[in-house]
Order: sequence, then structure tokens, then C-alpha cells
Amino acid sequence: MKVLFMGNKDRGIKCLEALAEQEDIVGVIAHPNPDVSKIGSIASKAEELGIELYRPTNINSKEMVAKIRDLKPELIVLAGYNYLIGKRILEIPENGVINLHGAKLPEYRGASVSNWVIINGEEESAATIIYAGKEYDIGDILSEQKFTIESGDTIAEVLQKSLDAFPSLLVRTLDDIKSGKLKPKKQDESRACYYHSLSPDYSESVDWKNMTAEEIHNWVRALTHPYNGAYTTTNGKRLTLWKTSLLEETFKGISGRIGYSKEEGIVIIARDRGLLVERVQEQGKEEISAREYFRKNNVKYLG
Repeated sequence: MKVLFMGNKDRGIKCLEALAEQEDIVGVIAHPNPDVSKIGSIASKAEELGIELYRPTNINSKEMVAKIRDLKPELIVLAGYNYLIGKRILEIPENGVINLHGAKLPEYRGASVSNWVIINGEEESAATIIYAGKEYDIGDILSEQKFTIESGDTIAEVLQKSLDAFPSLLVRTLDDIKSGKLKPKKQDESRACYYHSLSPDYSESVDWKNMTAEEIHNWVRALTHPYNGAYTTTNGKRLTLWKTSLLEETFKGISGRIGYSKEEGIVIIARDRGLLVERVQEQGKEEISAREYFRKNNVKYLG
């Protein structure tokens, strides 16, 4: 099948690799300045595979629409491509335009969905492939691969689970399209929910008095590396919480109070119970273990 691939970051790279093994990739469209991730960039991957690369500043310009028509794609794949595709492009490929989405739909429409599933304490998420439409994330669901989220999984680990699921899911979906076995399923609008973006430089202050231990833990693991972290304050200084854990034991007391010292870290009392804090970083200083930090600093309360 002739496929026009629009992608970015790790998801784009991995899925382009998988499709290039079995499909005719007629072109790769990247962001104007393709992001470089830990495994490279979509631009360098296209060059490595010998595929023509395009970096339009306006994907829906007359010139770009004409170029896409000239390429005669039978299918367009969006894998981490962040720009909304216009009607003129949606109508070009006979098999439509499909989009890879990193969570369940329609419950998690919008951006930063991997962060939000952690913040909401979900125990399961999914890699989902849908038809792209005139609006974000509203198209029929073509395929889905669920995966489990453990209570200690961080944003990096959830993103990796999603990344691991997509290449094979995408290949199977294209096989179903070619064989005529595909059975699109409409989304249930009564369950639809949209989430806004949390940029990598975003951080969030935790509220020991009003948030439960689990709520704080979820914010910490959703915003830990490579994000900017959830933070608290101590003696007027900002203290980022890089790693926390939920405890089997129950510790009670005054919210924000340092309640107990354990080998793994320091127990801080939240609204309902204690939370184990393991790794911290005071603003302007290096990240260290919570035990070391609180041993060196005379701190009794946080927040």
C-alpha cells in the first residue's frame, strides 16, 4: 500500500521503521523543526531509509495539498504529528487518514493523555488507532491495545508501554485495511472527556493539607523526569519531589509534617495518611535522596 507518513519523536520513528518493512512509503512529513529524542529524529530516520522528507510550515497550504495529491497516497498515517489536517487532505487517500493516540478513547481525548491517566490513578490505558477527522480525536476507533499501569509506573514508563504497543498494532491495522477485515467502531460521545496539554517544562505544587497521599503520589510520578516535577516548599525554598511511594503501613498526623524516617526515605503526612518521599531536589541544587536532604536540613514541615 502507498502510505504517506506524518510523524514526530519516538512514536514516529518506531512506527516508520515498522511500516517501511512492508509498505511503500511515498513520503515523510515532519514538523518544521523535527524534535530530536533519545533515539534520533524522524528526519534522520527518513534519510536513513531513503524516503523523501517534507517539513511544511503550513500542512494545509495549497502547495502542500497539491504535493500530497501528486504523491497519490492510498493511506495517510499520523504518528505523533501535532497539526490538524484539513478537509482537502483528508479526502485525498482512498483508505483515509489514521491517527495514533496514546490512551483510551473517548475517555482521554486531547493532549498529554499519558500524564493524565497517571494523575487520575488509572490502572489500565491503551494504544489506540482511529480515523482522523476535522476535529481532534473524534474519529471511529480502528484498533486498540490495552496495557496495565502499575502503581509505581512513572510517565517515562507509561510512555514506553504505549511506544512498545504502537508499531505492531499499526502493522496489524494496515493488514486489516488491506484484507477488508477492518471493523471501525464509533466513539461513545456520552463518555467523551478532553484534557489540556502539560508541557515538559510544566510543574505542579502539591497541597499536603487537601490532597491524599495517593493524589500526591500520582502527580509526582506523572511529572517526574523528563518533566519538571511536582514540588512543595520548605523554609521558603522550592523542593521538587522526584520519587515517592505508597506505603502499606498507615501513618497519621498533621498534614505536611515529617512523620517518620525509613531506610527508603522520609514519610510525610498528607491529608489522609503518610507518603514515602524518596528523591528530592532543592531549587538550584543537585537531586539527592530524601534521607540525605532531611538529615542535612532542619526541616519539620513541608508546604
